Amino acid sequence: MSADRVQAAAAIRRCRELREAGHSEAVLRGEFHSRLRLIFPDQDDEAWINHYSEGTEAGTVIGLAEGGVANRFIDNLVGSTAIEYESDLRSKAKRDEGLLQVREQVSGLVRGGVPASQVRGILSDTVDWYAFDVELAPGVDPTACTVADITLVASDELELTAADPSSAGRLVDFVRRHLAREQSRTPKAALLTLDLGLDSATYARSAGLLRKLIDDGRTADPSIRLATDLWSEFVDYLEGAAGSFRAEAYVDEVYLCVLARLLIANVLAGRAMSSVDGDLKAILDGSFFRDRFQLANMVEQDYFGWLTDPTHIDGLVPVARRIQQDLYAYDFSRPPEEDLFGQLMAQLARHSQRKLLGQEWTPAWLGQLLTERCLDSLPAGQQPRIVDMCCGSGSILAEILKAARTRYGLDGIDALRDVATGFDIDPLAVSLAKTTWVISLVDEIRAAVSPIVIPIYHADSLFSVTPITLALPFFDDADTVAVCLEGATVRLPPVPGAPTEVELTGTARGNAEGA
Repeated sequence: MSADRVQAAAAIRRCRELREAGHSEAVLRGEFHSRLRLIFPDQDDEAWINHYSEGTEAGTVIGLAEGGVANRFIDNLVGSTAIEYESDLRSKAKRDEGLLQVREQVSGLVRGGVPASQVRGILSDTVDWYAFDVELAPGVDPTACTVADITLVASDELELTAADPSSAGRLVDFVRRHLAREQSRTPKAALLTLDLGLDSATYARSAGLLRKLIDDGRTADPSIRLATDLWSEFVDYLEGAAGSFRAEAYVDEVYLCVLARLLIANVLAGRAMSSVDGDLKAILDGSFFRDRFQLANMVEQDYFGWLTDPTHIDGLVPVARRIQQDLYAYDFSRPPEEDLFGQLMAQLARHSQRKLLGQEWTPAWLGQLLTERCLDSLPAGQQPRIVDMCCGSGSILAEILKAARTRYGLDGIDALRDVATGFDIDPLAVSLAKTTWVISLVDEIRAAVSPIVIPIYHADSLFSVTPITLALPFFDDADTVAVCLEGATVRLPPVPGAPTEVELTGTARGNAEGA
Protein backbone atom coordinates (compact mmCIF):
# COMPACT_ATOMS: atom_id res chain seq x y z
CA MET A 1 0.00 0.00 0.00
CA SER A 2 1.34 3.36 -1.03
CA ALA A 3 1.37 6.72 0.74
CA ASP A 4 1.82 10.27 -0.49
CA ARG A 5 4.96 11.51 1.23
CA VAL A 6 4.58 14.99 -0.26
CA GLN A 7 1.26 15.28 1.55
CA ALA A 8 2.86 13.86 4.68
CA ALA A 9 5.56 16.55 4.59
CA ALA A 10 2.88 19.23 4.10
CA ALA A 11 0.99 17.89 7.13
CA ILE A 12 4.14 18.05 9.25
CA ARG A 13 4.83 21.60 8.15
CA ARG A 14 1.30 22.76 8.96
CA CYS A 15 1.14 20.96 12.34
CA ARG A 16 4.49 22.42 13.39
CA GLU A 17 3.25 25.91 12.49
CA LEU A 18 0.06 25.45 14.50
CA ARG A 19 1.93 24.10 17.52
CA GLU A 20 4.38 27.00 17.45
CA ALA A 21 1.46 29.45 17.27
CA GLY A 22 0.04 27.96 20.47
CA HIS A 23 -3.21 26.59 19.08
CA SER A 24 -5.32 24.16 21.11
CA GLU A 25 -5.15 20.40 20.79
CA ALA A 26 -8.56 20.44 19.05
CA VAL A 27 -7.11 22.58 16.23
CA LEU A 28 -4.05 20.34 15.91
CA ARG A 29 -6.14 17.19 15.96
CA GLY A 30 -8.53 18.54 13.34
CA GLU A 31 -5.67 19.54 11.06
CA PHE A 32 -4.06 16.10 11.26
CA HIS A 33 -7.39 14.38 10.70
CA SER A 34 -8.04 16.46 7.57
CA ARG A 35 -4.73 15.29 6.08
CA LEU A 36 -5.09 11.55 6.65
CA ARG A 37 -6.93 10.66 3.44
CA LEU A 38 -4.51 12.79 1.42
CA ILE A 39 -1.53 10.96 2.88
CA PHE A 40 -3.15 7.51 2.61
CA PRO A 41 -5.36 7.58 -0.52
CA ASP A 42 -5.42 3.82 -1.23
CA GLN A 43 -8.64 1.87 -0.85
CA ASP A 44 -6.86 -0.59 1.47
CA ASP A 45 -6.40 2.27 3.96
CA GLU A 46 -10.04 3.29 3.92
CA ALA A 47 -11.18 0.94 6.69
CA TRP A 48 -8.80 2.09 9.42
CA ILE A 49 -9.22 5.78 8.50
CA ASN A 50 -13.00 5.31 8.77
CA HIS A 51 -12.45 3.76 12.21
CA TYR A 52 -10.32 6.78 13.14
CA SER A 53 -13.13 9.15 12.12
CA GLU A 54 -15.89 7.11 13.75
CA GLY A 55 -13.84 6.75 16.92
CA THR A 56 -13.69 10.49 17.62
CA GLU A 57 -14.64 11.16 21.26
CA ALA A 58 -15.35 7.47 21.82
CA GLY A 59 -16.77 6.78 25.26
CA THR A 60 -15.25 4.36 27.78
CA VAL A 61 -15.80 3.46 31.43
CA ILE A 62 -12.84 3.29 33.82
CA GLY A 63 -12.52 1.77 37.27
CA LEU A 64 -11.43 4.10 40.07
CA ALA A 65 -8.90 3.02 42.69
CA GLU A 66 -11.17 4.28 45.47
CA GLY A 67 -14.06 2.28 44.09
CA GLY A 68 -16.79 2.96 41.58
CA VAL A 69 -16.48 3.90 37.94
CA ALA A 70 -16.26 7.03 35.81
CA ASN A 71 -16.96 7.91 32.20
CA ARG A 72 -14.14 9.10 29.98
CA PHE A 73 -13.78 10.05 26.31
CA ILE A 74 -11.00 8.98 23.95
CA ASP A 75 -9.89 11.62 21.44
CA ASN A 76 -9.70 8.99 18.69
CA LEU A 77 -10.15 5.23 18.91
CA VAL A 78 -8.91 3.04 16.03
CA GLY A 79 -9.80 -0.55 16.81
CA SER A 80 -7.94 -1.17 20.07
CA THR A 81 -5.60 1.84 19.73
CA ALA A 82 -6.51 4.80 21.97
CA ILE A 83 -5.08 8.18 20.89
CA GLU A 84 -4.80 11.15 23.24
CA TYR A 85 -3.85 14.54 21.79
CA GLU A 86 -2.35 17.46 23.71
CA SER A 87 -1.48 20.95 22.51
CA ASP A 88 2.29 20.79 23.13
CA LEU A 89 4.13 17.81 24.62
CA ARG A 90 7.29 19.87 25.10
CA SER A 91 5.54 21.01 28.27
CA LYS A 92 6.13 18.49 31.08
CA ALA A 93 2.78 19.33 32.64
CA LYS A 94 0.98 18.63 29.37
CA ARG A 95 2.95 15.41 28.89
CA ASP A 96 2.15 14.17 32.40
CA GLU A 97 -1.52 15.03 31.97
CA GLY A 98 -1.60 13.25 28.63
CA LEU A 99 0.03 10.11 30.03
CA LEU A 100 -2.57 9.91 32.78
CA GLN A 101 -5.35 10.17 30.23
CA VAL A 102 -3.78 7.46 28.06
CA ARG A 103 -3.65 5.16 31.11
CA GLU A 104 -7.30 5.89 31.83
CA GLN A 105 -8.34 5.25 28.25
CA VAL A 106 -6.48 1.96 27.84
CA SER A 107 -7.71 0.76 31.23
CA GLY A 108 -11.24 1.37 29.98
CA LEU A 109 -10.55 -0.78 26.90
CA VAL A 110 -9.14 -3.60 29.04
CA ARG A 111 -12.05 -3.34 31.45
CA GLY A 112 -14.39 -3.47 28.46
CA GLY A 113 -13.03 -6.85 27.34
CA VAL A 114 -10.14 -6.05 24.98
CA PRO A 115 -7.09 -8.20 25.91
CA ALA A 116 -4.27 -6.07 27.29
CA SER A 117 -1.88 -7.62 24.75
CA GLN A 118 -3.99 -6.11 21.96
CA VAL A 119 -4.39 -2.61 23.41
CA ARG A 120 -2.10 0.23 22.43
CA GLY A 121 -1.95 3.80 23.68
CA ILE A 122 -0.76 6.81 21.66
CA LEU A 123 0.11 10.25 23.02
CA SER A 124 0.70 13.04 20.49
CA ASP A 125 0.60 16.74 19.77
CA THR A 126 0.71 15.83 16.00
CA VAL A 127 4.44 16.70 15.92
CA ASP A 128 5.79 14.48 18.70
CA TRP A 129 4.37 10.96 18.93
CA TYR A 130 4.71 8.30 21.65
CA ALA A 131 3.39 4.71 21.48
CA PHE A 132 2.81 2.44 24.49
CA ASP A 133 2.03 -1.22 25.01
CA VAL A 134 -0.12 -2.12 28.00
CA GLU A 135 0.61 -4.41 30.95
CA LEU A 136 -2.05 -5.47 33.44
CA ALA A 137 -0.96 -6.14 37.02
CA PRO A 138 -0.65 -9.90 37.72
CA GLY A 139 -3.71 -11.57 39.17
CA VAL A 140 -6.08 -8.70 38.39
CA ASP A 141 -9.43 -9.51 36.79
CA PRO A 142 -9.37 -7.47 33.55
CA THR A 143 -13.09 -6.72 33.77
CA ALA A 144 -12.59 -5.15 37.21
CA CYS A 145 -9.27 -3.40 36.65
CA THR A 146 -8.61 0.19 37.64
CA VAL A 147 -6.21 2.79 36.28
CA ALA A 148 -3.76 1.83 39.05
CA ASP A 149 -3.57 -1.72 37.64
CA ILE A 150 -2.28 -0.49 34.27
CA THR A 151 1.36 0.09 33.33
CA LEU A 152 2.30 1.86 30.10
CA VAL A 153 5.40 0.39 28.44
CA ALA A 154 7.05 2.71 25.93
CA SER A 155 7.40 0.92 22.59
CA ASP A 156 8.10 3.64 20.02
CA GLU A 157 8.47 7.40 19.63
CA LEU A 158 8.73 9.92 16.83
CA GLU A 159 9.82 13.57 16.88
CA LEU A 160 9.21 15.43 13.64
CA THR A 161 11.98 18.00 13.71
CA ALA A 162 11.59 19.02 10.06
CA ALA A 163 9.10 18.84 7.20
CA ASP A 164 11.49 16.97 4.90
CA PRO A 165 11.18 13.68 2.94
CA SER A 166 12.91 11.71 5.69
CA SER A 167 10.49 12.93 8.35
CA ALA A 168 7.56 12.31 6.01
CA GLY A 169 8.64 8.71 5.57
CA ARG A 170 9.03 8.22 9.32
CA LEU A 171 5.56 9.67 9.96
CA VAL A 172 4.03 7.32 7.39
CA ASP A 173 5.79 4.33 8.97
CA PHE A 174 4.73 5.33 12.49
CA VAL A 175 1.09 5.76 11.51
CA ARG A 176 1.06 2.43 9.67
CA ARG A 177 2.57 0.61 12.66
CA HIS A 178 0.48 2.12 15.41
CA LEU A 179 -2.74 3.61 14.00
CA ALA A 180 -3.31 1.24 11.09
CA ARG A 181 -1.50 -1.42 13.18
CA GLU A 182 0.41 -2.67 10.13
CA GLN A 183 3.33 -5.09 10.52
CA SER A 184 3.62 -4.46 14.24
CA ARG A 185 1.99 -7.49 15.93
CA THR A 186 4.03 -10.57 16.73
CA PRO A 187 2.57 -13.73 15.12
CA LYS A 188 1.44 -15.73 18.14
CA ALA A 189 -1.21 -18.40 18.47
CA ALA A 190 -3.28 -16.45 21.00
CA LEU A 191 -3.28 -13.28 18.89
CA LEU A 192 -4.14 -15.11 15.66
CA THR A 193 -6.98 -16.92 17.40
CA LEU A 194 -8.26 -13.64 18.79
CA ASP A 195 -7.88 -11.60 15.59
CA LEU A 196 -8.76 -14.22 12.97
CA GLY A 197 -10.23 -17.25 14.75
CA LEU A 198 -13.74 -18.62 14.49
CA ASP A 199 -15.05 -16.10 17.05
CA SER A 200 -13.48 -13.11 15.30
CA ALA A 201 -15.20 -10.35 13.34
CA THR A 202 -13.23 -11.37 10.25
CA TYR A 203 -14.70 -14.86 10.36
CA ALA A 204 -18.19 -13.47 10.96
CA ARG A 205 -17.89 -11.29 7.86
CA SER A 206 -16.50 -14.16 5.78
CA ALA A 207 -18.80 -17.03 6.74
CA GLY A 208 -21.78 -15.85 4.68
CA LEU A 209 -19.69 -15.43 1.53
CA LEU A 210 -18.22 -18.91 1.95
CA ARG A 211 -21.60 -20.48 2.63
CA LYS A 212 -23.06 -19.02 -0.57
CA LEU A 213 -20.04 -20.10 -2.60
CA ILE A 214 -20.33 -23.64 -1.27
CA ASP A 215 -24.11 -23.89 -1.65
CA ASP A 216 -23.95 -22.59 -5.21
CA GLY A 217 -21.15 -25.01 -6.07
CA ARG A 218 -22.97 -28.03 -4.67
CA THR A 219 -26.13 -27.08 -6.56
CA ALA A 220 -24.43 -26.46 -9.90
CA ASP A 221 -21.83 -29.24 -10.09
CA PRO A 222 -22.30 -32.93 -9.13
CA SER A 223 -18.53 -33.35 -8.73
CA ILE A 224 -18.51 -30.65 -6.04
CA ARG A 225 -21.41 -32.35 -4.27
CA LEU A 226 -19.44 -35.62 -4.39
CA ALA A 227 -16.27 -34.02 -2.99
CA THR A 228 -18.08 -32.26 -0.17
CA ASP A 229 -20.19 -35.32 0.70
CA LEU A 230 -17.04 -37.44 0.86
CA TRP A 231 -15.48 -34.83 3.13
CA SER A 232 -18.50 -35.14 5.40
CA GLU A 233 -18.22 -38.93 5.47
CA PHE A 234 -14.51 -38.84 6.31
CA VAL A 235 -14.95 -36.24 9.02
CA ASP A 236 -18.12 -37.59 10.58
CA TYR A 237 -18.27 -41.33 9.96
CA LEU A 238 -17.43 -42.38 13.51
CA GLU A 239 -20.08 -40.07 14.93
CA GLY A 240 -22.79 -42.64 14.17
CA ALA A 241 -25.29 -42.96 11.37
CA ALA A 242 -24.49 -40.97 8.26
CA GLY A 243 -26.17 -37.60 8.24
CA SER A 244 -26.58 -34.72 5.83
CA PHE A 245 -23.76 -32.49 4.67
CA ARG A 246 -22.88 -30.02 7.44
CA ALA A 247 -22.28 -26.78 5.61
CA GLU A 248 -21.32 -24.82 8.74
CA ALA A 249 -18.52 -27.23 9.63
CA TYR A 250 -17.27 -27.21 6.03
CA VAL A 251 -17.26 -23.39 6.05
CA ASP A 252 -15.14 -23.45 9.23
CA GLU A 253 -12.54 -25.69 7.60
CA VAL A 254 -12.42 -23.75 4.34
CA TYR A 255 -11.91 -20.50 6.26
CA LEU A 256 -9.04 -21.90 8.33
CA CYS A 257 -7.49 -23.49 5.24
CA VAL A 258 -7.46 -20.09 3.49
CA LEU A 259 -6.00 -18.49 6.63
CA ALA A 260 -3.22 -21.12 6.74
CA ARG A 261 -2.23 -20.55 3.10
CA LEU A 262 -2.10 -16.79 3.51
CA LEU A 263 -0.19 -17.03 6.76
CA ILE A 264 2.55 -19.27 5.36
CA ALA A 265 2.85 -17.08 2.24
CA ASN A 266 3.58 -14.08 4.49
CA VAL A 267 6.08 -16.11 6.54
CA LEU A 268 7.91 -17.32 3.42
CA ALA A 269 7.97 -13.80 1.97
CA GLY A 270 9.32 -12.47 5.28
CA ARG A 271 6.88 -9.57 5.25
CA ALA A 272 3.19 -8.80 5.23
CA MET A 273 2.09 -9.07 1.62
CA SER A 274 -0.35 -6.87 -0.27
CA SER A 275 -3.94 -7.88 -0.93
CA VAL A 276 -3.70 -7.65 -4.73
CA ASP A 277 -6.11 -10.15 -6.31
CA GLY A 278 -3.52 -11.73 -8.60
CA ASP A 279 -1.20 -12.48 -5.68
CA LEU A 280 -4.07 -13.85 -3.62
CA LYS A 281 -5.14 -16.23 -6.40
CA ALA A 282 -1.58 -17.53 -6.73
CA ILE A 283 -1.51 -18.24 -2.98
CA LEU A 284 -4.92 -19.90 -3.00
CA ASP A 285 -4.24 -22.21 -5.96
CA GLY A 286 -0.69 -23.06 -4.85
CA SER A 287 1.24 -21.58 -7.78
CA PHE A 288 2.86 -19.04 -5.43
CA PHE A 289 4.43 -21.88 -3.42
CA ARG A 290 5.43 -23.95 -6.46
CA ASP A 291 6.88 -21.11 -8.52
CA ARG A 292 8.67 -19.15 -5.81
CA PHE A 293 9.63 -21.76 -3.22
CA GLN A 294 9.48 -25.13 -5.05
CA LEU A 295 6.90 -26.54 -2.62
CA ALA A 296 5.27 -29.11 -4.87
CA ASN A 297 2.38 -30.14 -2.62
CA MET A 298 1.66 -27.18 -0.35
CA VAL A 299 -1.76 -27.01 -2.04
CA GLU A 300 -3.33 -30.20 -3.34
CA GLN A 301 -6.58 -31.21 -5.00
CA ASP A 302 -8.19 -32.32 -1.76
CA TYR A 303 -11.76 -31.85 -0.54
CA PHE A 304 -11.33 -28.08 -0.84
CA GLY A 305 -9.54 -28.11 -4.20
CA TRP A 306 -12.61 -27.22 -6.27
CA LEU A 307 -12.69 -23.78 -4.65
CA THR A 308 -9.45 -22.79 -6.44
CA ASP A 309 -10.73 -23.84 -9.86
CA PRO A 310 -10.94 -20.83 -12.22
CA THR A 311 -14.73 -21.14 -12.14
CA HIS A 312 -14.92 -20.55 -8.38
CA ILE A 313 -11.73 -18.85 -7.21
CA ASP A 314 -13.08 -15.34 -7.83
CA GLY A 315 -15.67 -16.02 -5.14
CA LEU A 316 -12.94 -17.02 -2.69
CA VAL A 317 -10.75 -13.94 -3.30
CA PRO A 318 -12.88 -11.46 -1.25
CA VAL A 319 -12.51 -13.70 1.81
CA ALA A 320 -8.76 -14.01 1.24
CA ARG A 321 -8.46 -10.25 0.76
CA ARG A 322 -10.19 -9.56 4.06
CA ILE A 323 -7.97 -12.03 5.94
CA GLN A 324 -4.81 -10.66 4.33
CA GLN A 325 -5.74 -7.10 5.28
CA ASP A 326 -5.87 -8.26 8.91
CA LEU A 327 -2.61 -10.20 8.55
CA TYR A 328 -0.99 -6.96 7.40
CA ALA A 329 -0.95 -5.97 11.06
CA TYR A 330 1.64 -8.69 11.79
CA ASP A 331 5.42 -8.57 11.61
CA PHE A 332 6.68 -11.54 9.55
CA SER A 333 10.33 -10.47 9.40
CA ARG A 334 11.20 -13.43 11.67
CA PRO A 335 9.58 -16.89 11.53
CA PRO A 336 7.20 -17.62 14.42
CA GLU A 337 8.66 -19.82 17.15
CA GLU A 338 5.52 -21.62 18.31
CA ASP A 339 2.64 -23.76 17.09
CA LEU A 340 0.28 -21.21 15.56
CA PHE A 341 -2.67 -23.51 14.94
CA GLY A 342 -3.16 -25.70 18.00
CA GLN A 343 -5.55 -23.25 19.62
CA LEU A 344 -7.42 -22.78 16.35
CA MET A 345 -7.87 -26.56 15.99
CA ALA A 346 -9.18 -26.82 19.54
CA GLN A 347 -11.53 -23.90 18.84
CA LEU A 348 -12.69 -25.66 15.67
CA ALA A 349 -13.49 -28.85 17.57
CA ARG A 350 -15.62 -26.91 20.05
CA HIS A 351 -17.17 -24.72 17.36
CA SER A 352 -18.20 -27.67 15.18
CA GLN A 353 -19.04 -29.95 18.14
CA ARG A 354 -16.97 -32.76 16.64
CA LYS A 355 -16.25 -35.77 18.83
CA LEU A 356 -14.56 -37.92 16.20
CA LEU A 357 -11.37 -36.01 15.61
CA GLY A 358 -10.71 -35.23 19.25
CA GLN A 359 -8.70 -32.13 18.45
CA GLU A 360 -7.08 -30.57 21.44
CA TRP A 361 -4.13 -28.27 21.68
CA THR A 362 -0.88 -30.02 22.56
CA PRO A 363 1.07 -27.69 24.88
CA ALA A 364 4.63 -26.94 23.82
CA TRP A 365 6.08 -28.51 26.99
CA LEU A 366 4.28 -31.78 26.29
CA GLY A 367 5.39 -31.83 22.65
CA GLN A 368 8.97 -31.27 23.75
CA LEU A 369 8.76 -34.05 26.36
CA LEU A 370 7.32 -36.56 23.88
CA THR A 371 9.99 -35.66 21.35
CA GLU A 372 12.82 -36.09 23.83
CA ARG A 373 11.44 -39.45 25.02
CA CYS A 374 11.13 -40.65 21.44
CA LEU A 375 14.62 -39.59 20.43
CA ASP A 376 16.13 -41.00 23.63
CA SER A 377 14.83 -44.43 22.62
CA LEU A 378 16.69 -44.48 19.29
CA PRO A 379 19.83 -46.66 19.09
CA ALA A 380 23.10 -44.78 19.33
CA GLY A 381 24.19 -43.37 15.99
CA GLN A 382 20.80 -43.79 14.31
CA GLN A 383 19.35 -40.76 12.56
CA PRO A 384 15.73 -39.89 13.46
CA ARG A 385 12.94 -40.94 11.07
CA ILE A 386 9.82 -40.26 13.11
CA VAL A 387 6.17 -40.76 12.11
CA ASP A 388 3.31 -38.95 13.86
CA MET A 389 0.22 -40.94 12.89
CA CYS A 390 -2.25 -38.35 14.22
CA CYS A 391 -0.25 -35.20 13.61
CA GLY A 392 -3.04 -32.63 14.05
CA SER A 393 -1.68 -29.16 13.45
CA GLY A 394 1.91 -30.43 13.47
CA SER A 395 3.17 -29.21 16.84
CA ILE A 396 5.07 -32.42 17.59
CA LEU A 397 6.52 -32.51 14.06
CA ALA A 398 7.89 -29.02 14.69
CA GLU A 399 9.51 -30.14 17.96
CA ILE A 400 11.13 -33.11 16.20
CA LEU A 401 12.59 -30.87 13.51
CA LYS A 402 13.87 -28.48 16.14
CA ALA A 403 15.52 -31.32 18.06
CA ALA A 404 17.03 -32.73 14.86
CA ARG A 405 18.98 -29.51 14.45
CA THR A 406 20.19 -29.16 18.02
CA ARG A 407 20.74 -32.81 18.98
CA TYR A 408 21.94 -34.27 15.67
CA GLY A 409 23.35 -31.19 13.98
CA LEU A 410 21.29 -31.78 10.84
CA ASP A 411 21.32 -28.86 8.44
CA GLY A 412 19.73 -28.11 5.07
CA ILE A 413 16.51 -29.29 3.50
CA ASP A 414 18.01 -32.54 2.15
CA ALA A 415 19.01 -33.64 5.66
CA LEU A 416 15.82 -32.49 7.39
CA ARG A 417 13.01 -33.23 4.95
CA ASP A 418 12.59 -36.89 5.97
CA VAL A 419 13.12 -36.48 9.72
CA ALA A 420 9.41 -36.11 10.53
CA THR A 421 6.46 -37.54 8.59
CA GLY A 422 2.84 -36.88 9.52
CA PHE A 423 -0.61 -38.35 8.82
CA ASP A 424 -4.04 -37.17 9.82
CA ILE A 425 -7.58 -38.14 8.91
CA ASP A 426 -8.74 -34.51 8.90
CA PRO A 427 -7.87 -32.74 5.61
CA LEU A 428 -7.72 -29.40 7.41
CA ALA A 429 -5.25 -30.77 9.95
CA VAL A 430 -3.05 -31.86 7.05
CA SER A 431 -3.11 -28.34 5.62
CA LEU A 432 -2.26 -26.79 8.99
CA ALA A 433 0.48 -29.35 9.70
CA LYS A 434 2.05 -28.60 6.32
CA THR A 435 2.07 -24.94 7.29
CA THR A 436 3.74 -25.75 10.62
CA TRP A 437 6.33 -27.93 8.83
CA VAL A 438 7.17 -25.10 6.41
CA ILE A 439 7.44 -22.54 9.22
CA SER A 440 9.86 -24.88 11.03
CA LEU A 441 12.08 -25.12 7.92
CA VAL A 442 11.52 -21.71 6.37
CA ASP A 443 15.23 -20.82 6.06
CA GLU A 444 16.06 -24.21 4.50
CA ILE A 445 13.14 -23.91 2.07
CA ARG A 446 14.26 -20.47 0.94
CA ALA A 447 17.70 -21.91 0.19
CA ALA A 448 16.46 -25.05 -1.60
CA VAL A 449 17.52 -25.66 -5.21
CA SER A 450 15.17 -28.53 -6.10
CA PRO A 451 11.45 -29.28 -5.66
CA ILE A 452 10.28 -30.16 -2.14
CA VAL A 453 7.52 -32.62 -1.29
CA ILE A 454 6.17 -31.97 2.19
CA PRO A 455 5.98 -35.36 4.00
CA ILE A 456 2.52 -34.87 5.49
CA TYR A 457 -0.40 -36.88 4.16
CA HIS A 458 -4.15 -37.19 4.45
CA ALA A 459 -4.91 -40.74 5.57
CA ASP A 460 -6.49 -42.79 8.32
CA SER A 461 -3.32 -44.28 9.75
CA LEU A 462 -5.07 -46.21 12.53
CA PHE A 463 -7.85 -48.12 10.78
CA SER A 464 -8.15 -50.07 7.54
CA VAL A 465 -11.91 -49.51 7.64
CA THR A 466 -12.93 -46.06 6.36
CA PRO A 467 -16.11 -44.45 5.09
CA ILE A 468 -15.47 -45.71 1.56
CA THR A 469 -13.52 -48.93 2.20
CA LEU A 470 -15.17 -51.57 4.34
CA ALA A 471 -11.97 -53.62 4.75
CA LEU A 472 -8.53 -54.14 3.24
CA PRO A 473 -7.24 -57.62 2.31
CA PHE A 474 -4.35 -59.33 4.04
CA PHE A 475 -1.22 -60.19 2.11
CA ASP A 476 -1.81 -63.01 -0.44
CA ASP A 477 -5.57 -62.59 0.05
CA ALA A 478 -7.54 -63.01 -3.16
CA ASP A 479 -10.39 -60.72 -2.05
CA THR A 480 -10.92 -57.45 -3.84
CA VAL A 481 -10.91 -54.04 -2.15
CA ALA A 482 -14.43 -52.62 -2.13
CA VAL A 483 -14.54 -48.83 -2.53
CA CYS A 484 -18.00 -47.18 -2.33
CA LEU A 485 -18.54 -43.90 -4.16
CA GLU A 486 -21.93 -42.25 -4.78
CA GLY A 487 -23.91 -45.49 -4.74
CA ALA A 488 -21.40 -47.40 -6.86
CA THR A 489 -19.11 -50.06 -5.38
CA VAL A 490 -15.82 -50.36 -7.24
CA ARG A 491 -13.98 -53.59 -6.46
CA LEU A 492 -10.28 -53.01 -6.93
CA PRO A 493 -8.11 -56.07 -7.63
CA PRO A 494 -5.54 -57.10 -5.03
CA VAL A 495 -2.82 -57.38 -7.70
CA PRO A 496 -2.00 -55.18 -10.72
CA GLY A 497 -3.51 -56.25 -14.01
CA ALA A 498 -6.54 -58.05 -12.62
CA PRO A 499 -10.01 -56.87 -13.78
CA THR A 500 -11.91 -54.20 -11.87
CA GLU A 501 -15.58 -54.80 -11.03
CA VAL A 502 -18.22 -52.10 -10.65
CA GLU A 503 -21.50 -52.76 -8.82
CA LEU A 504 -24.27 -50.15 -8.95
CA THR A 505 -26.50 -49.82 -5.90
CA GLY A 506 -29.33 -47.54 -4.79
CA THR A 507 -29.52 -44.20 -6.60
CA ALA A 508 -26.69 -45.06 -8.96
CA ARG A 509 -28.50 -48.19 -10.17
CA GLY A 510 -31.76 -46.31 -10.64
CA ASN A 511 -30.03 -43.60 -12.66
CA ALA A 512 -28.32 -46.20 -14.82
CA GLU A 513 -31.57 -48.09 -15.48
CA GLY A 514 -33.39 -44.86 -16.31
CA ALA A 515 -30.68 -43.98 -18.81
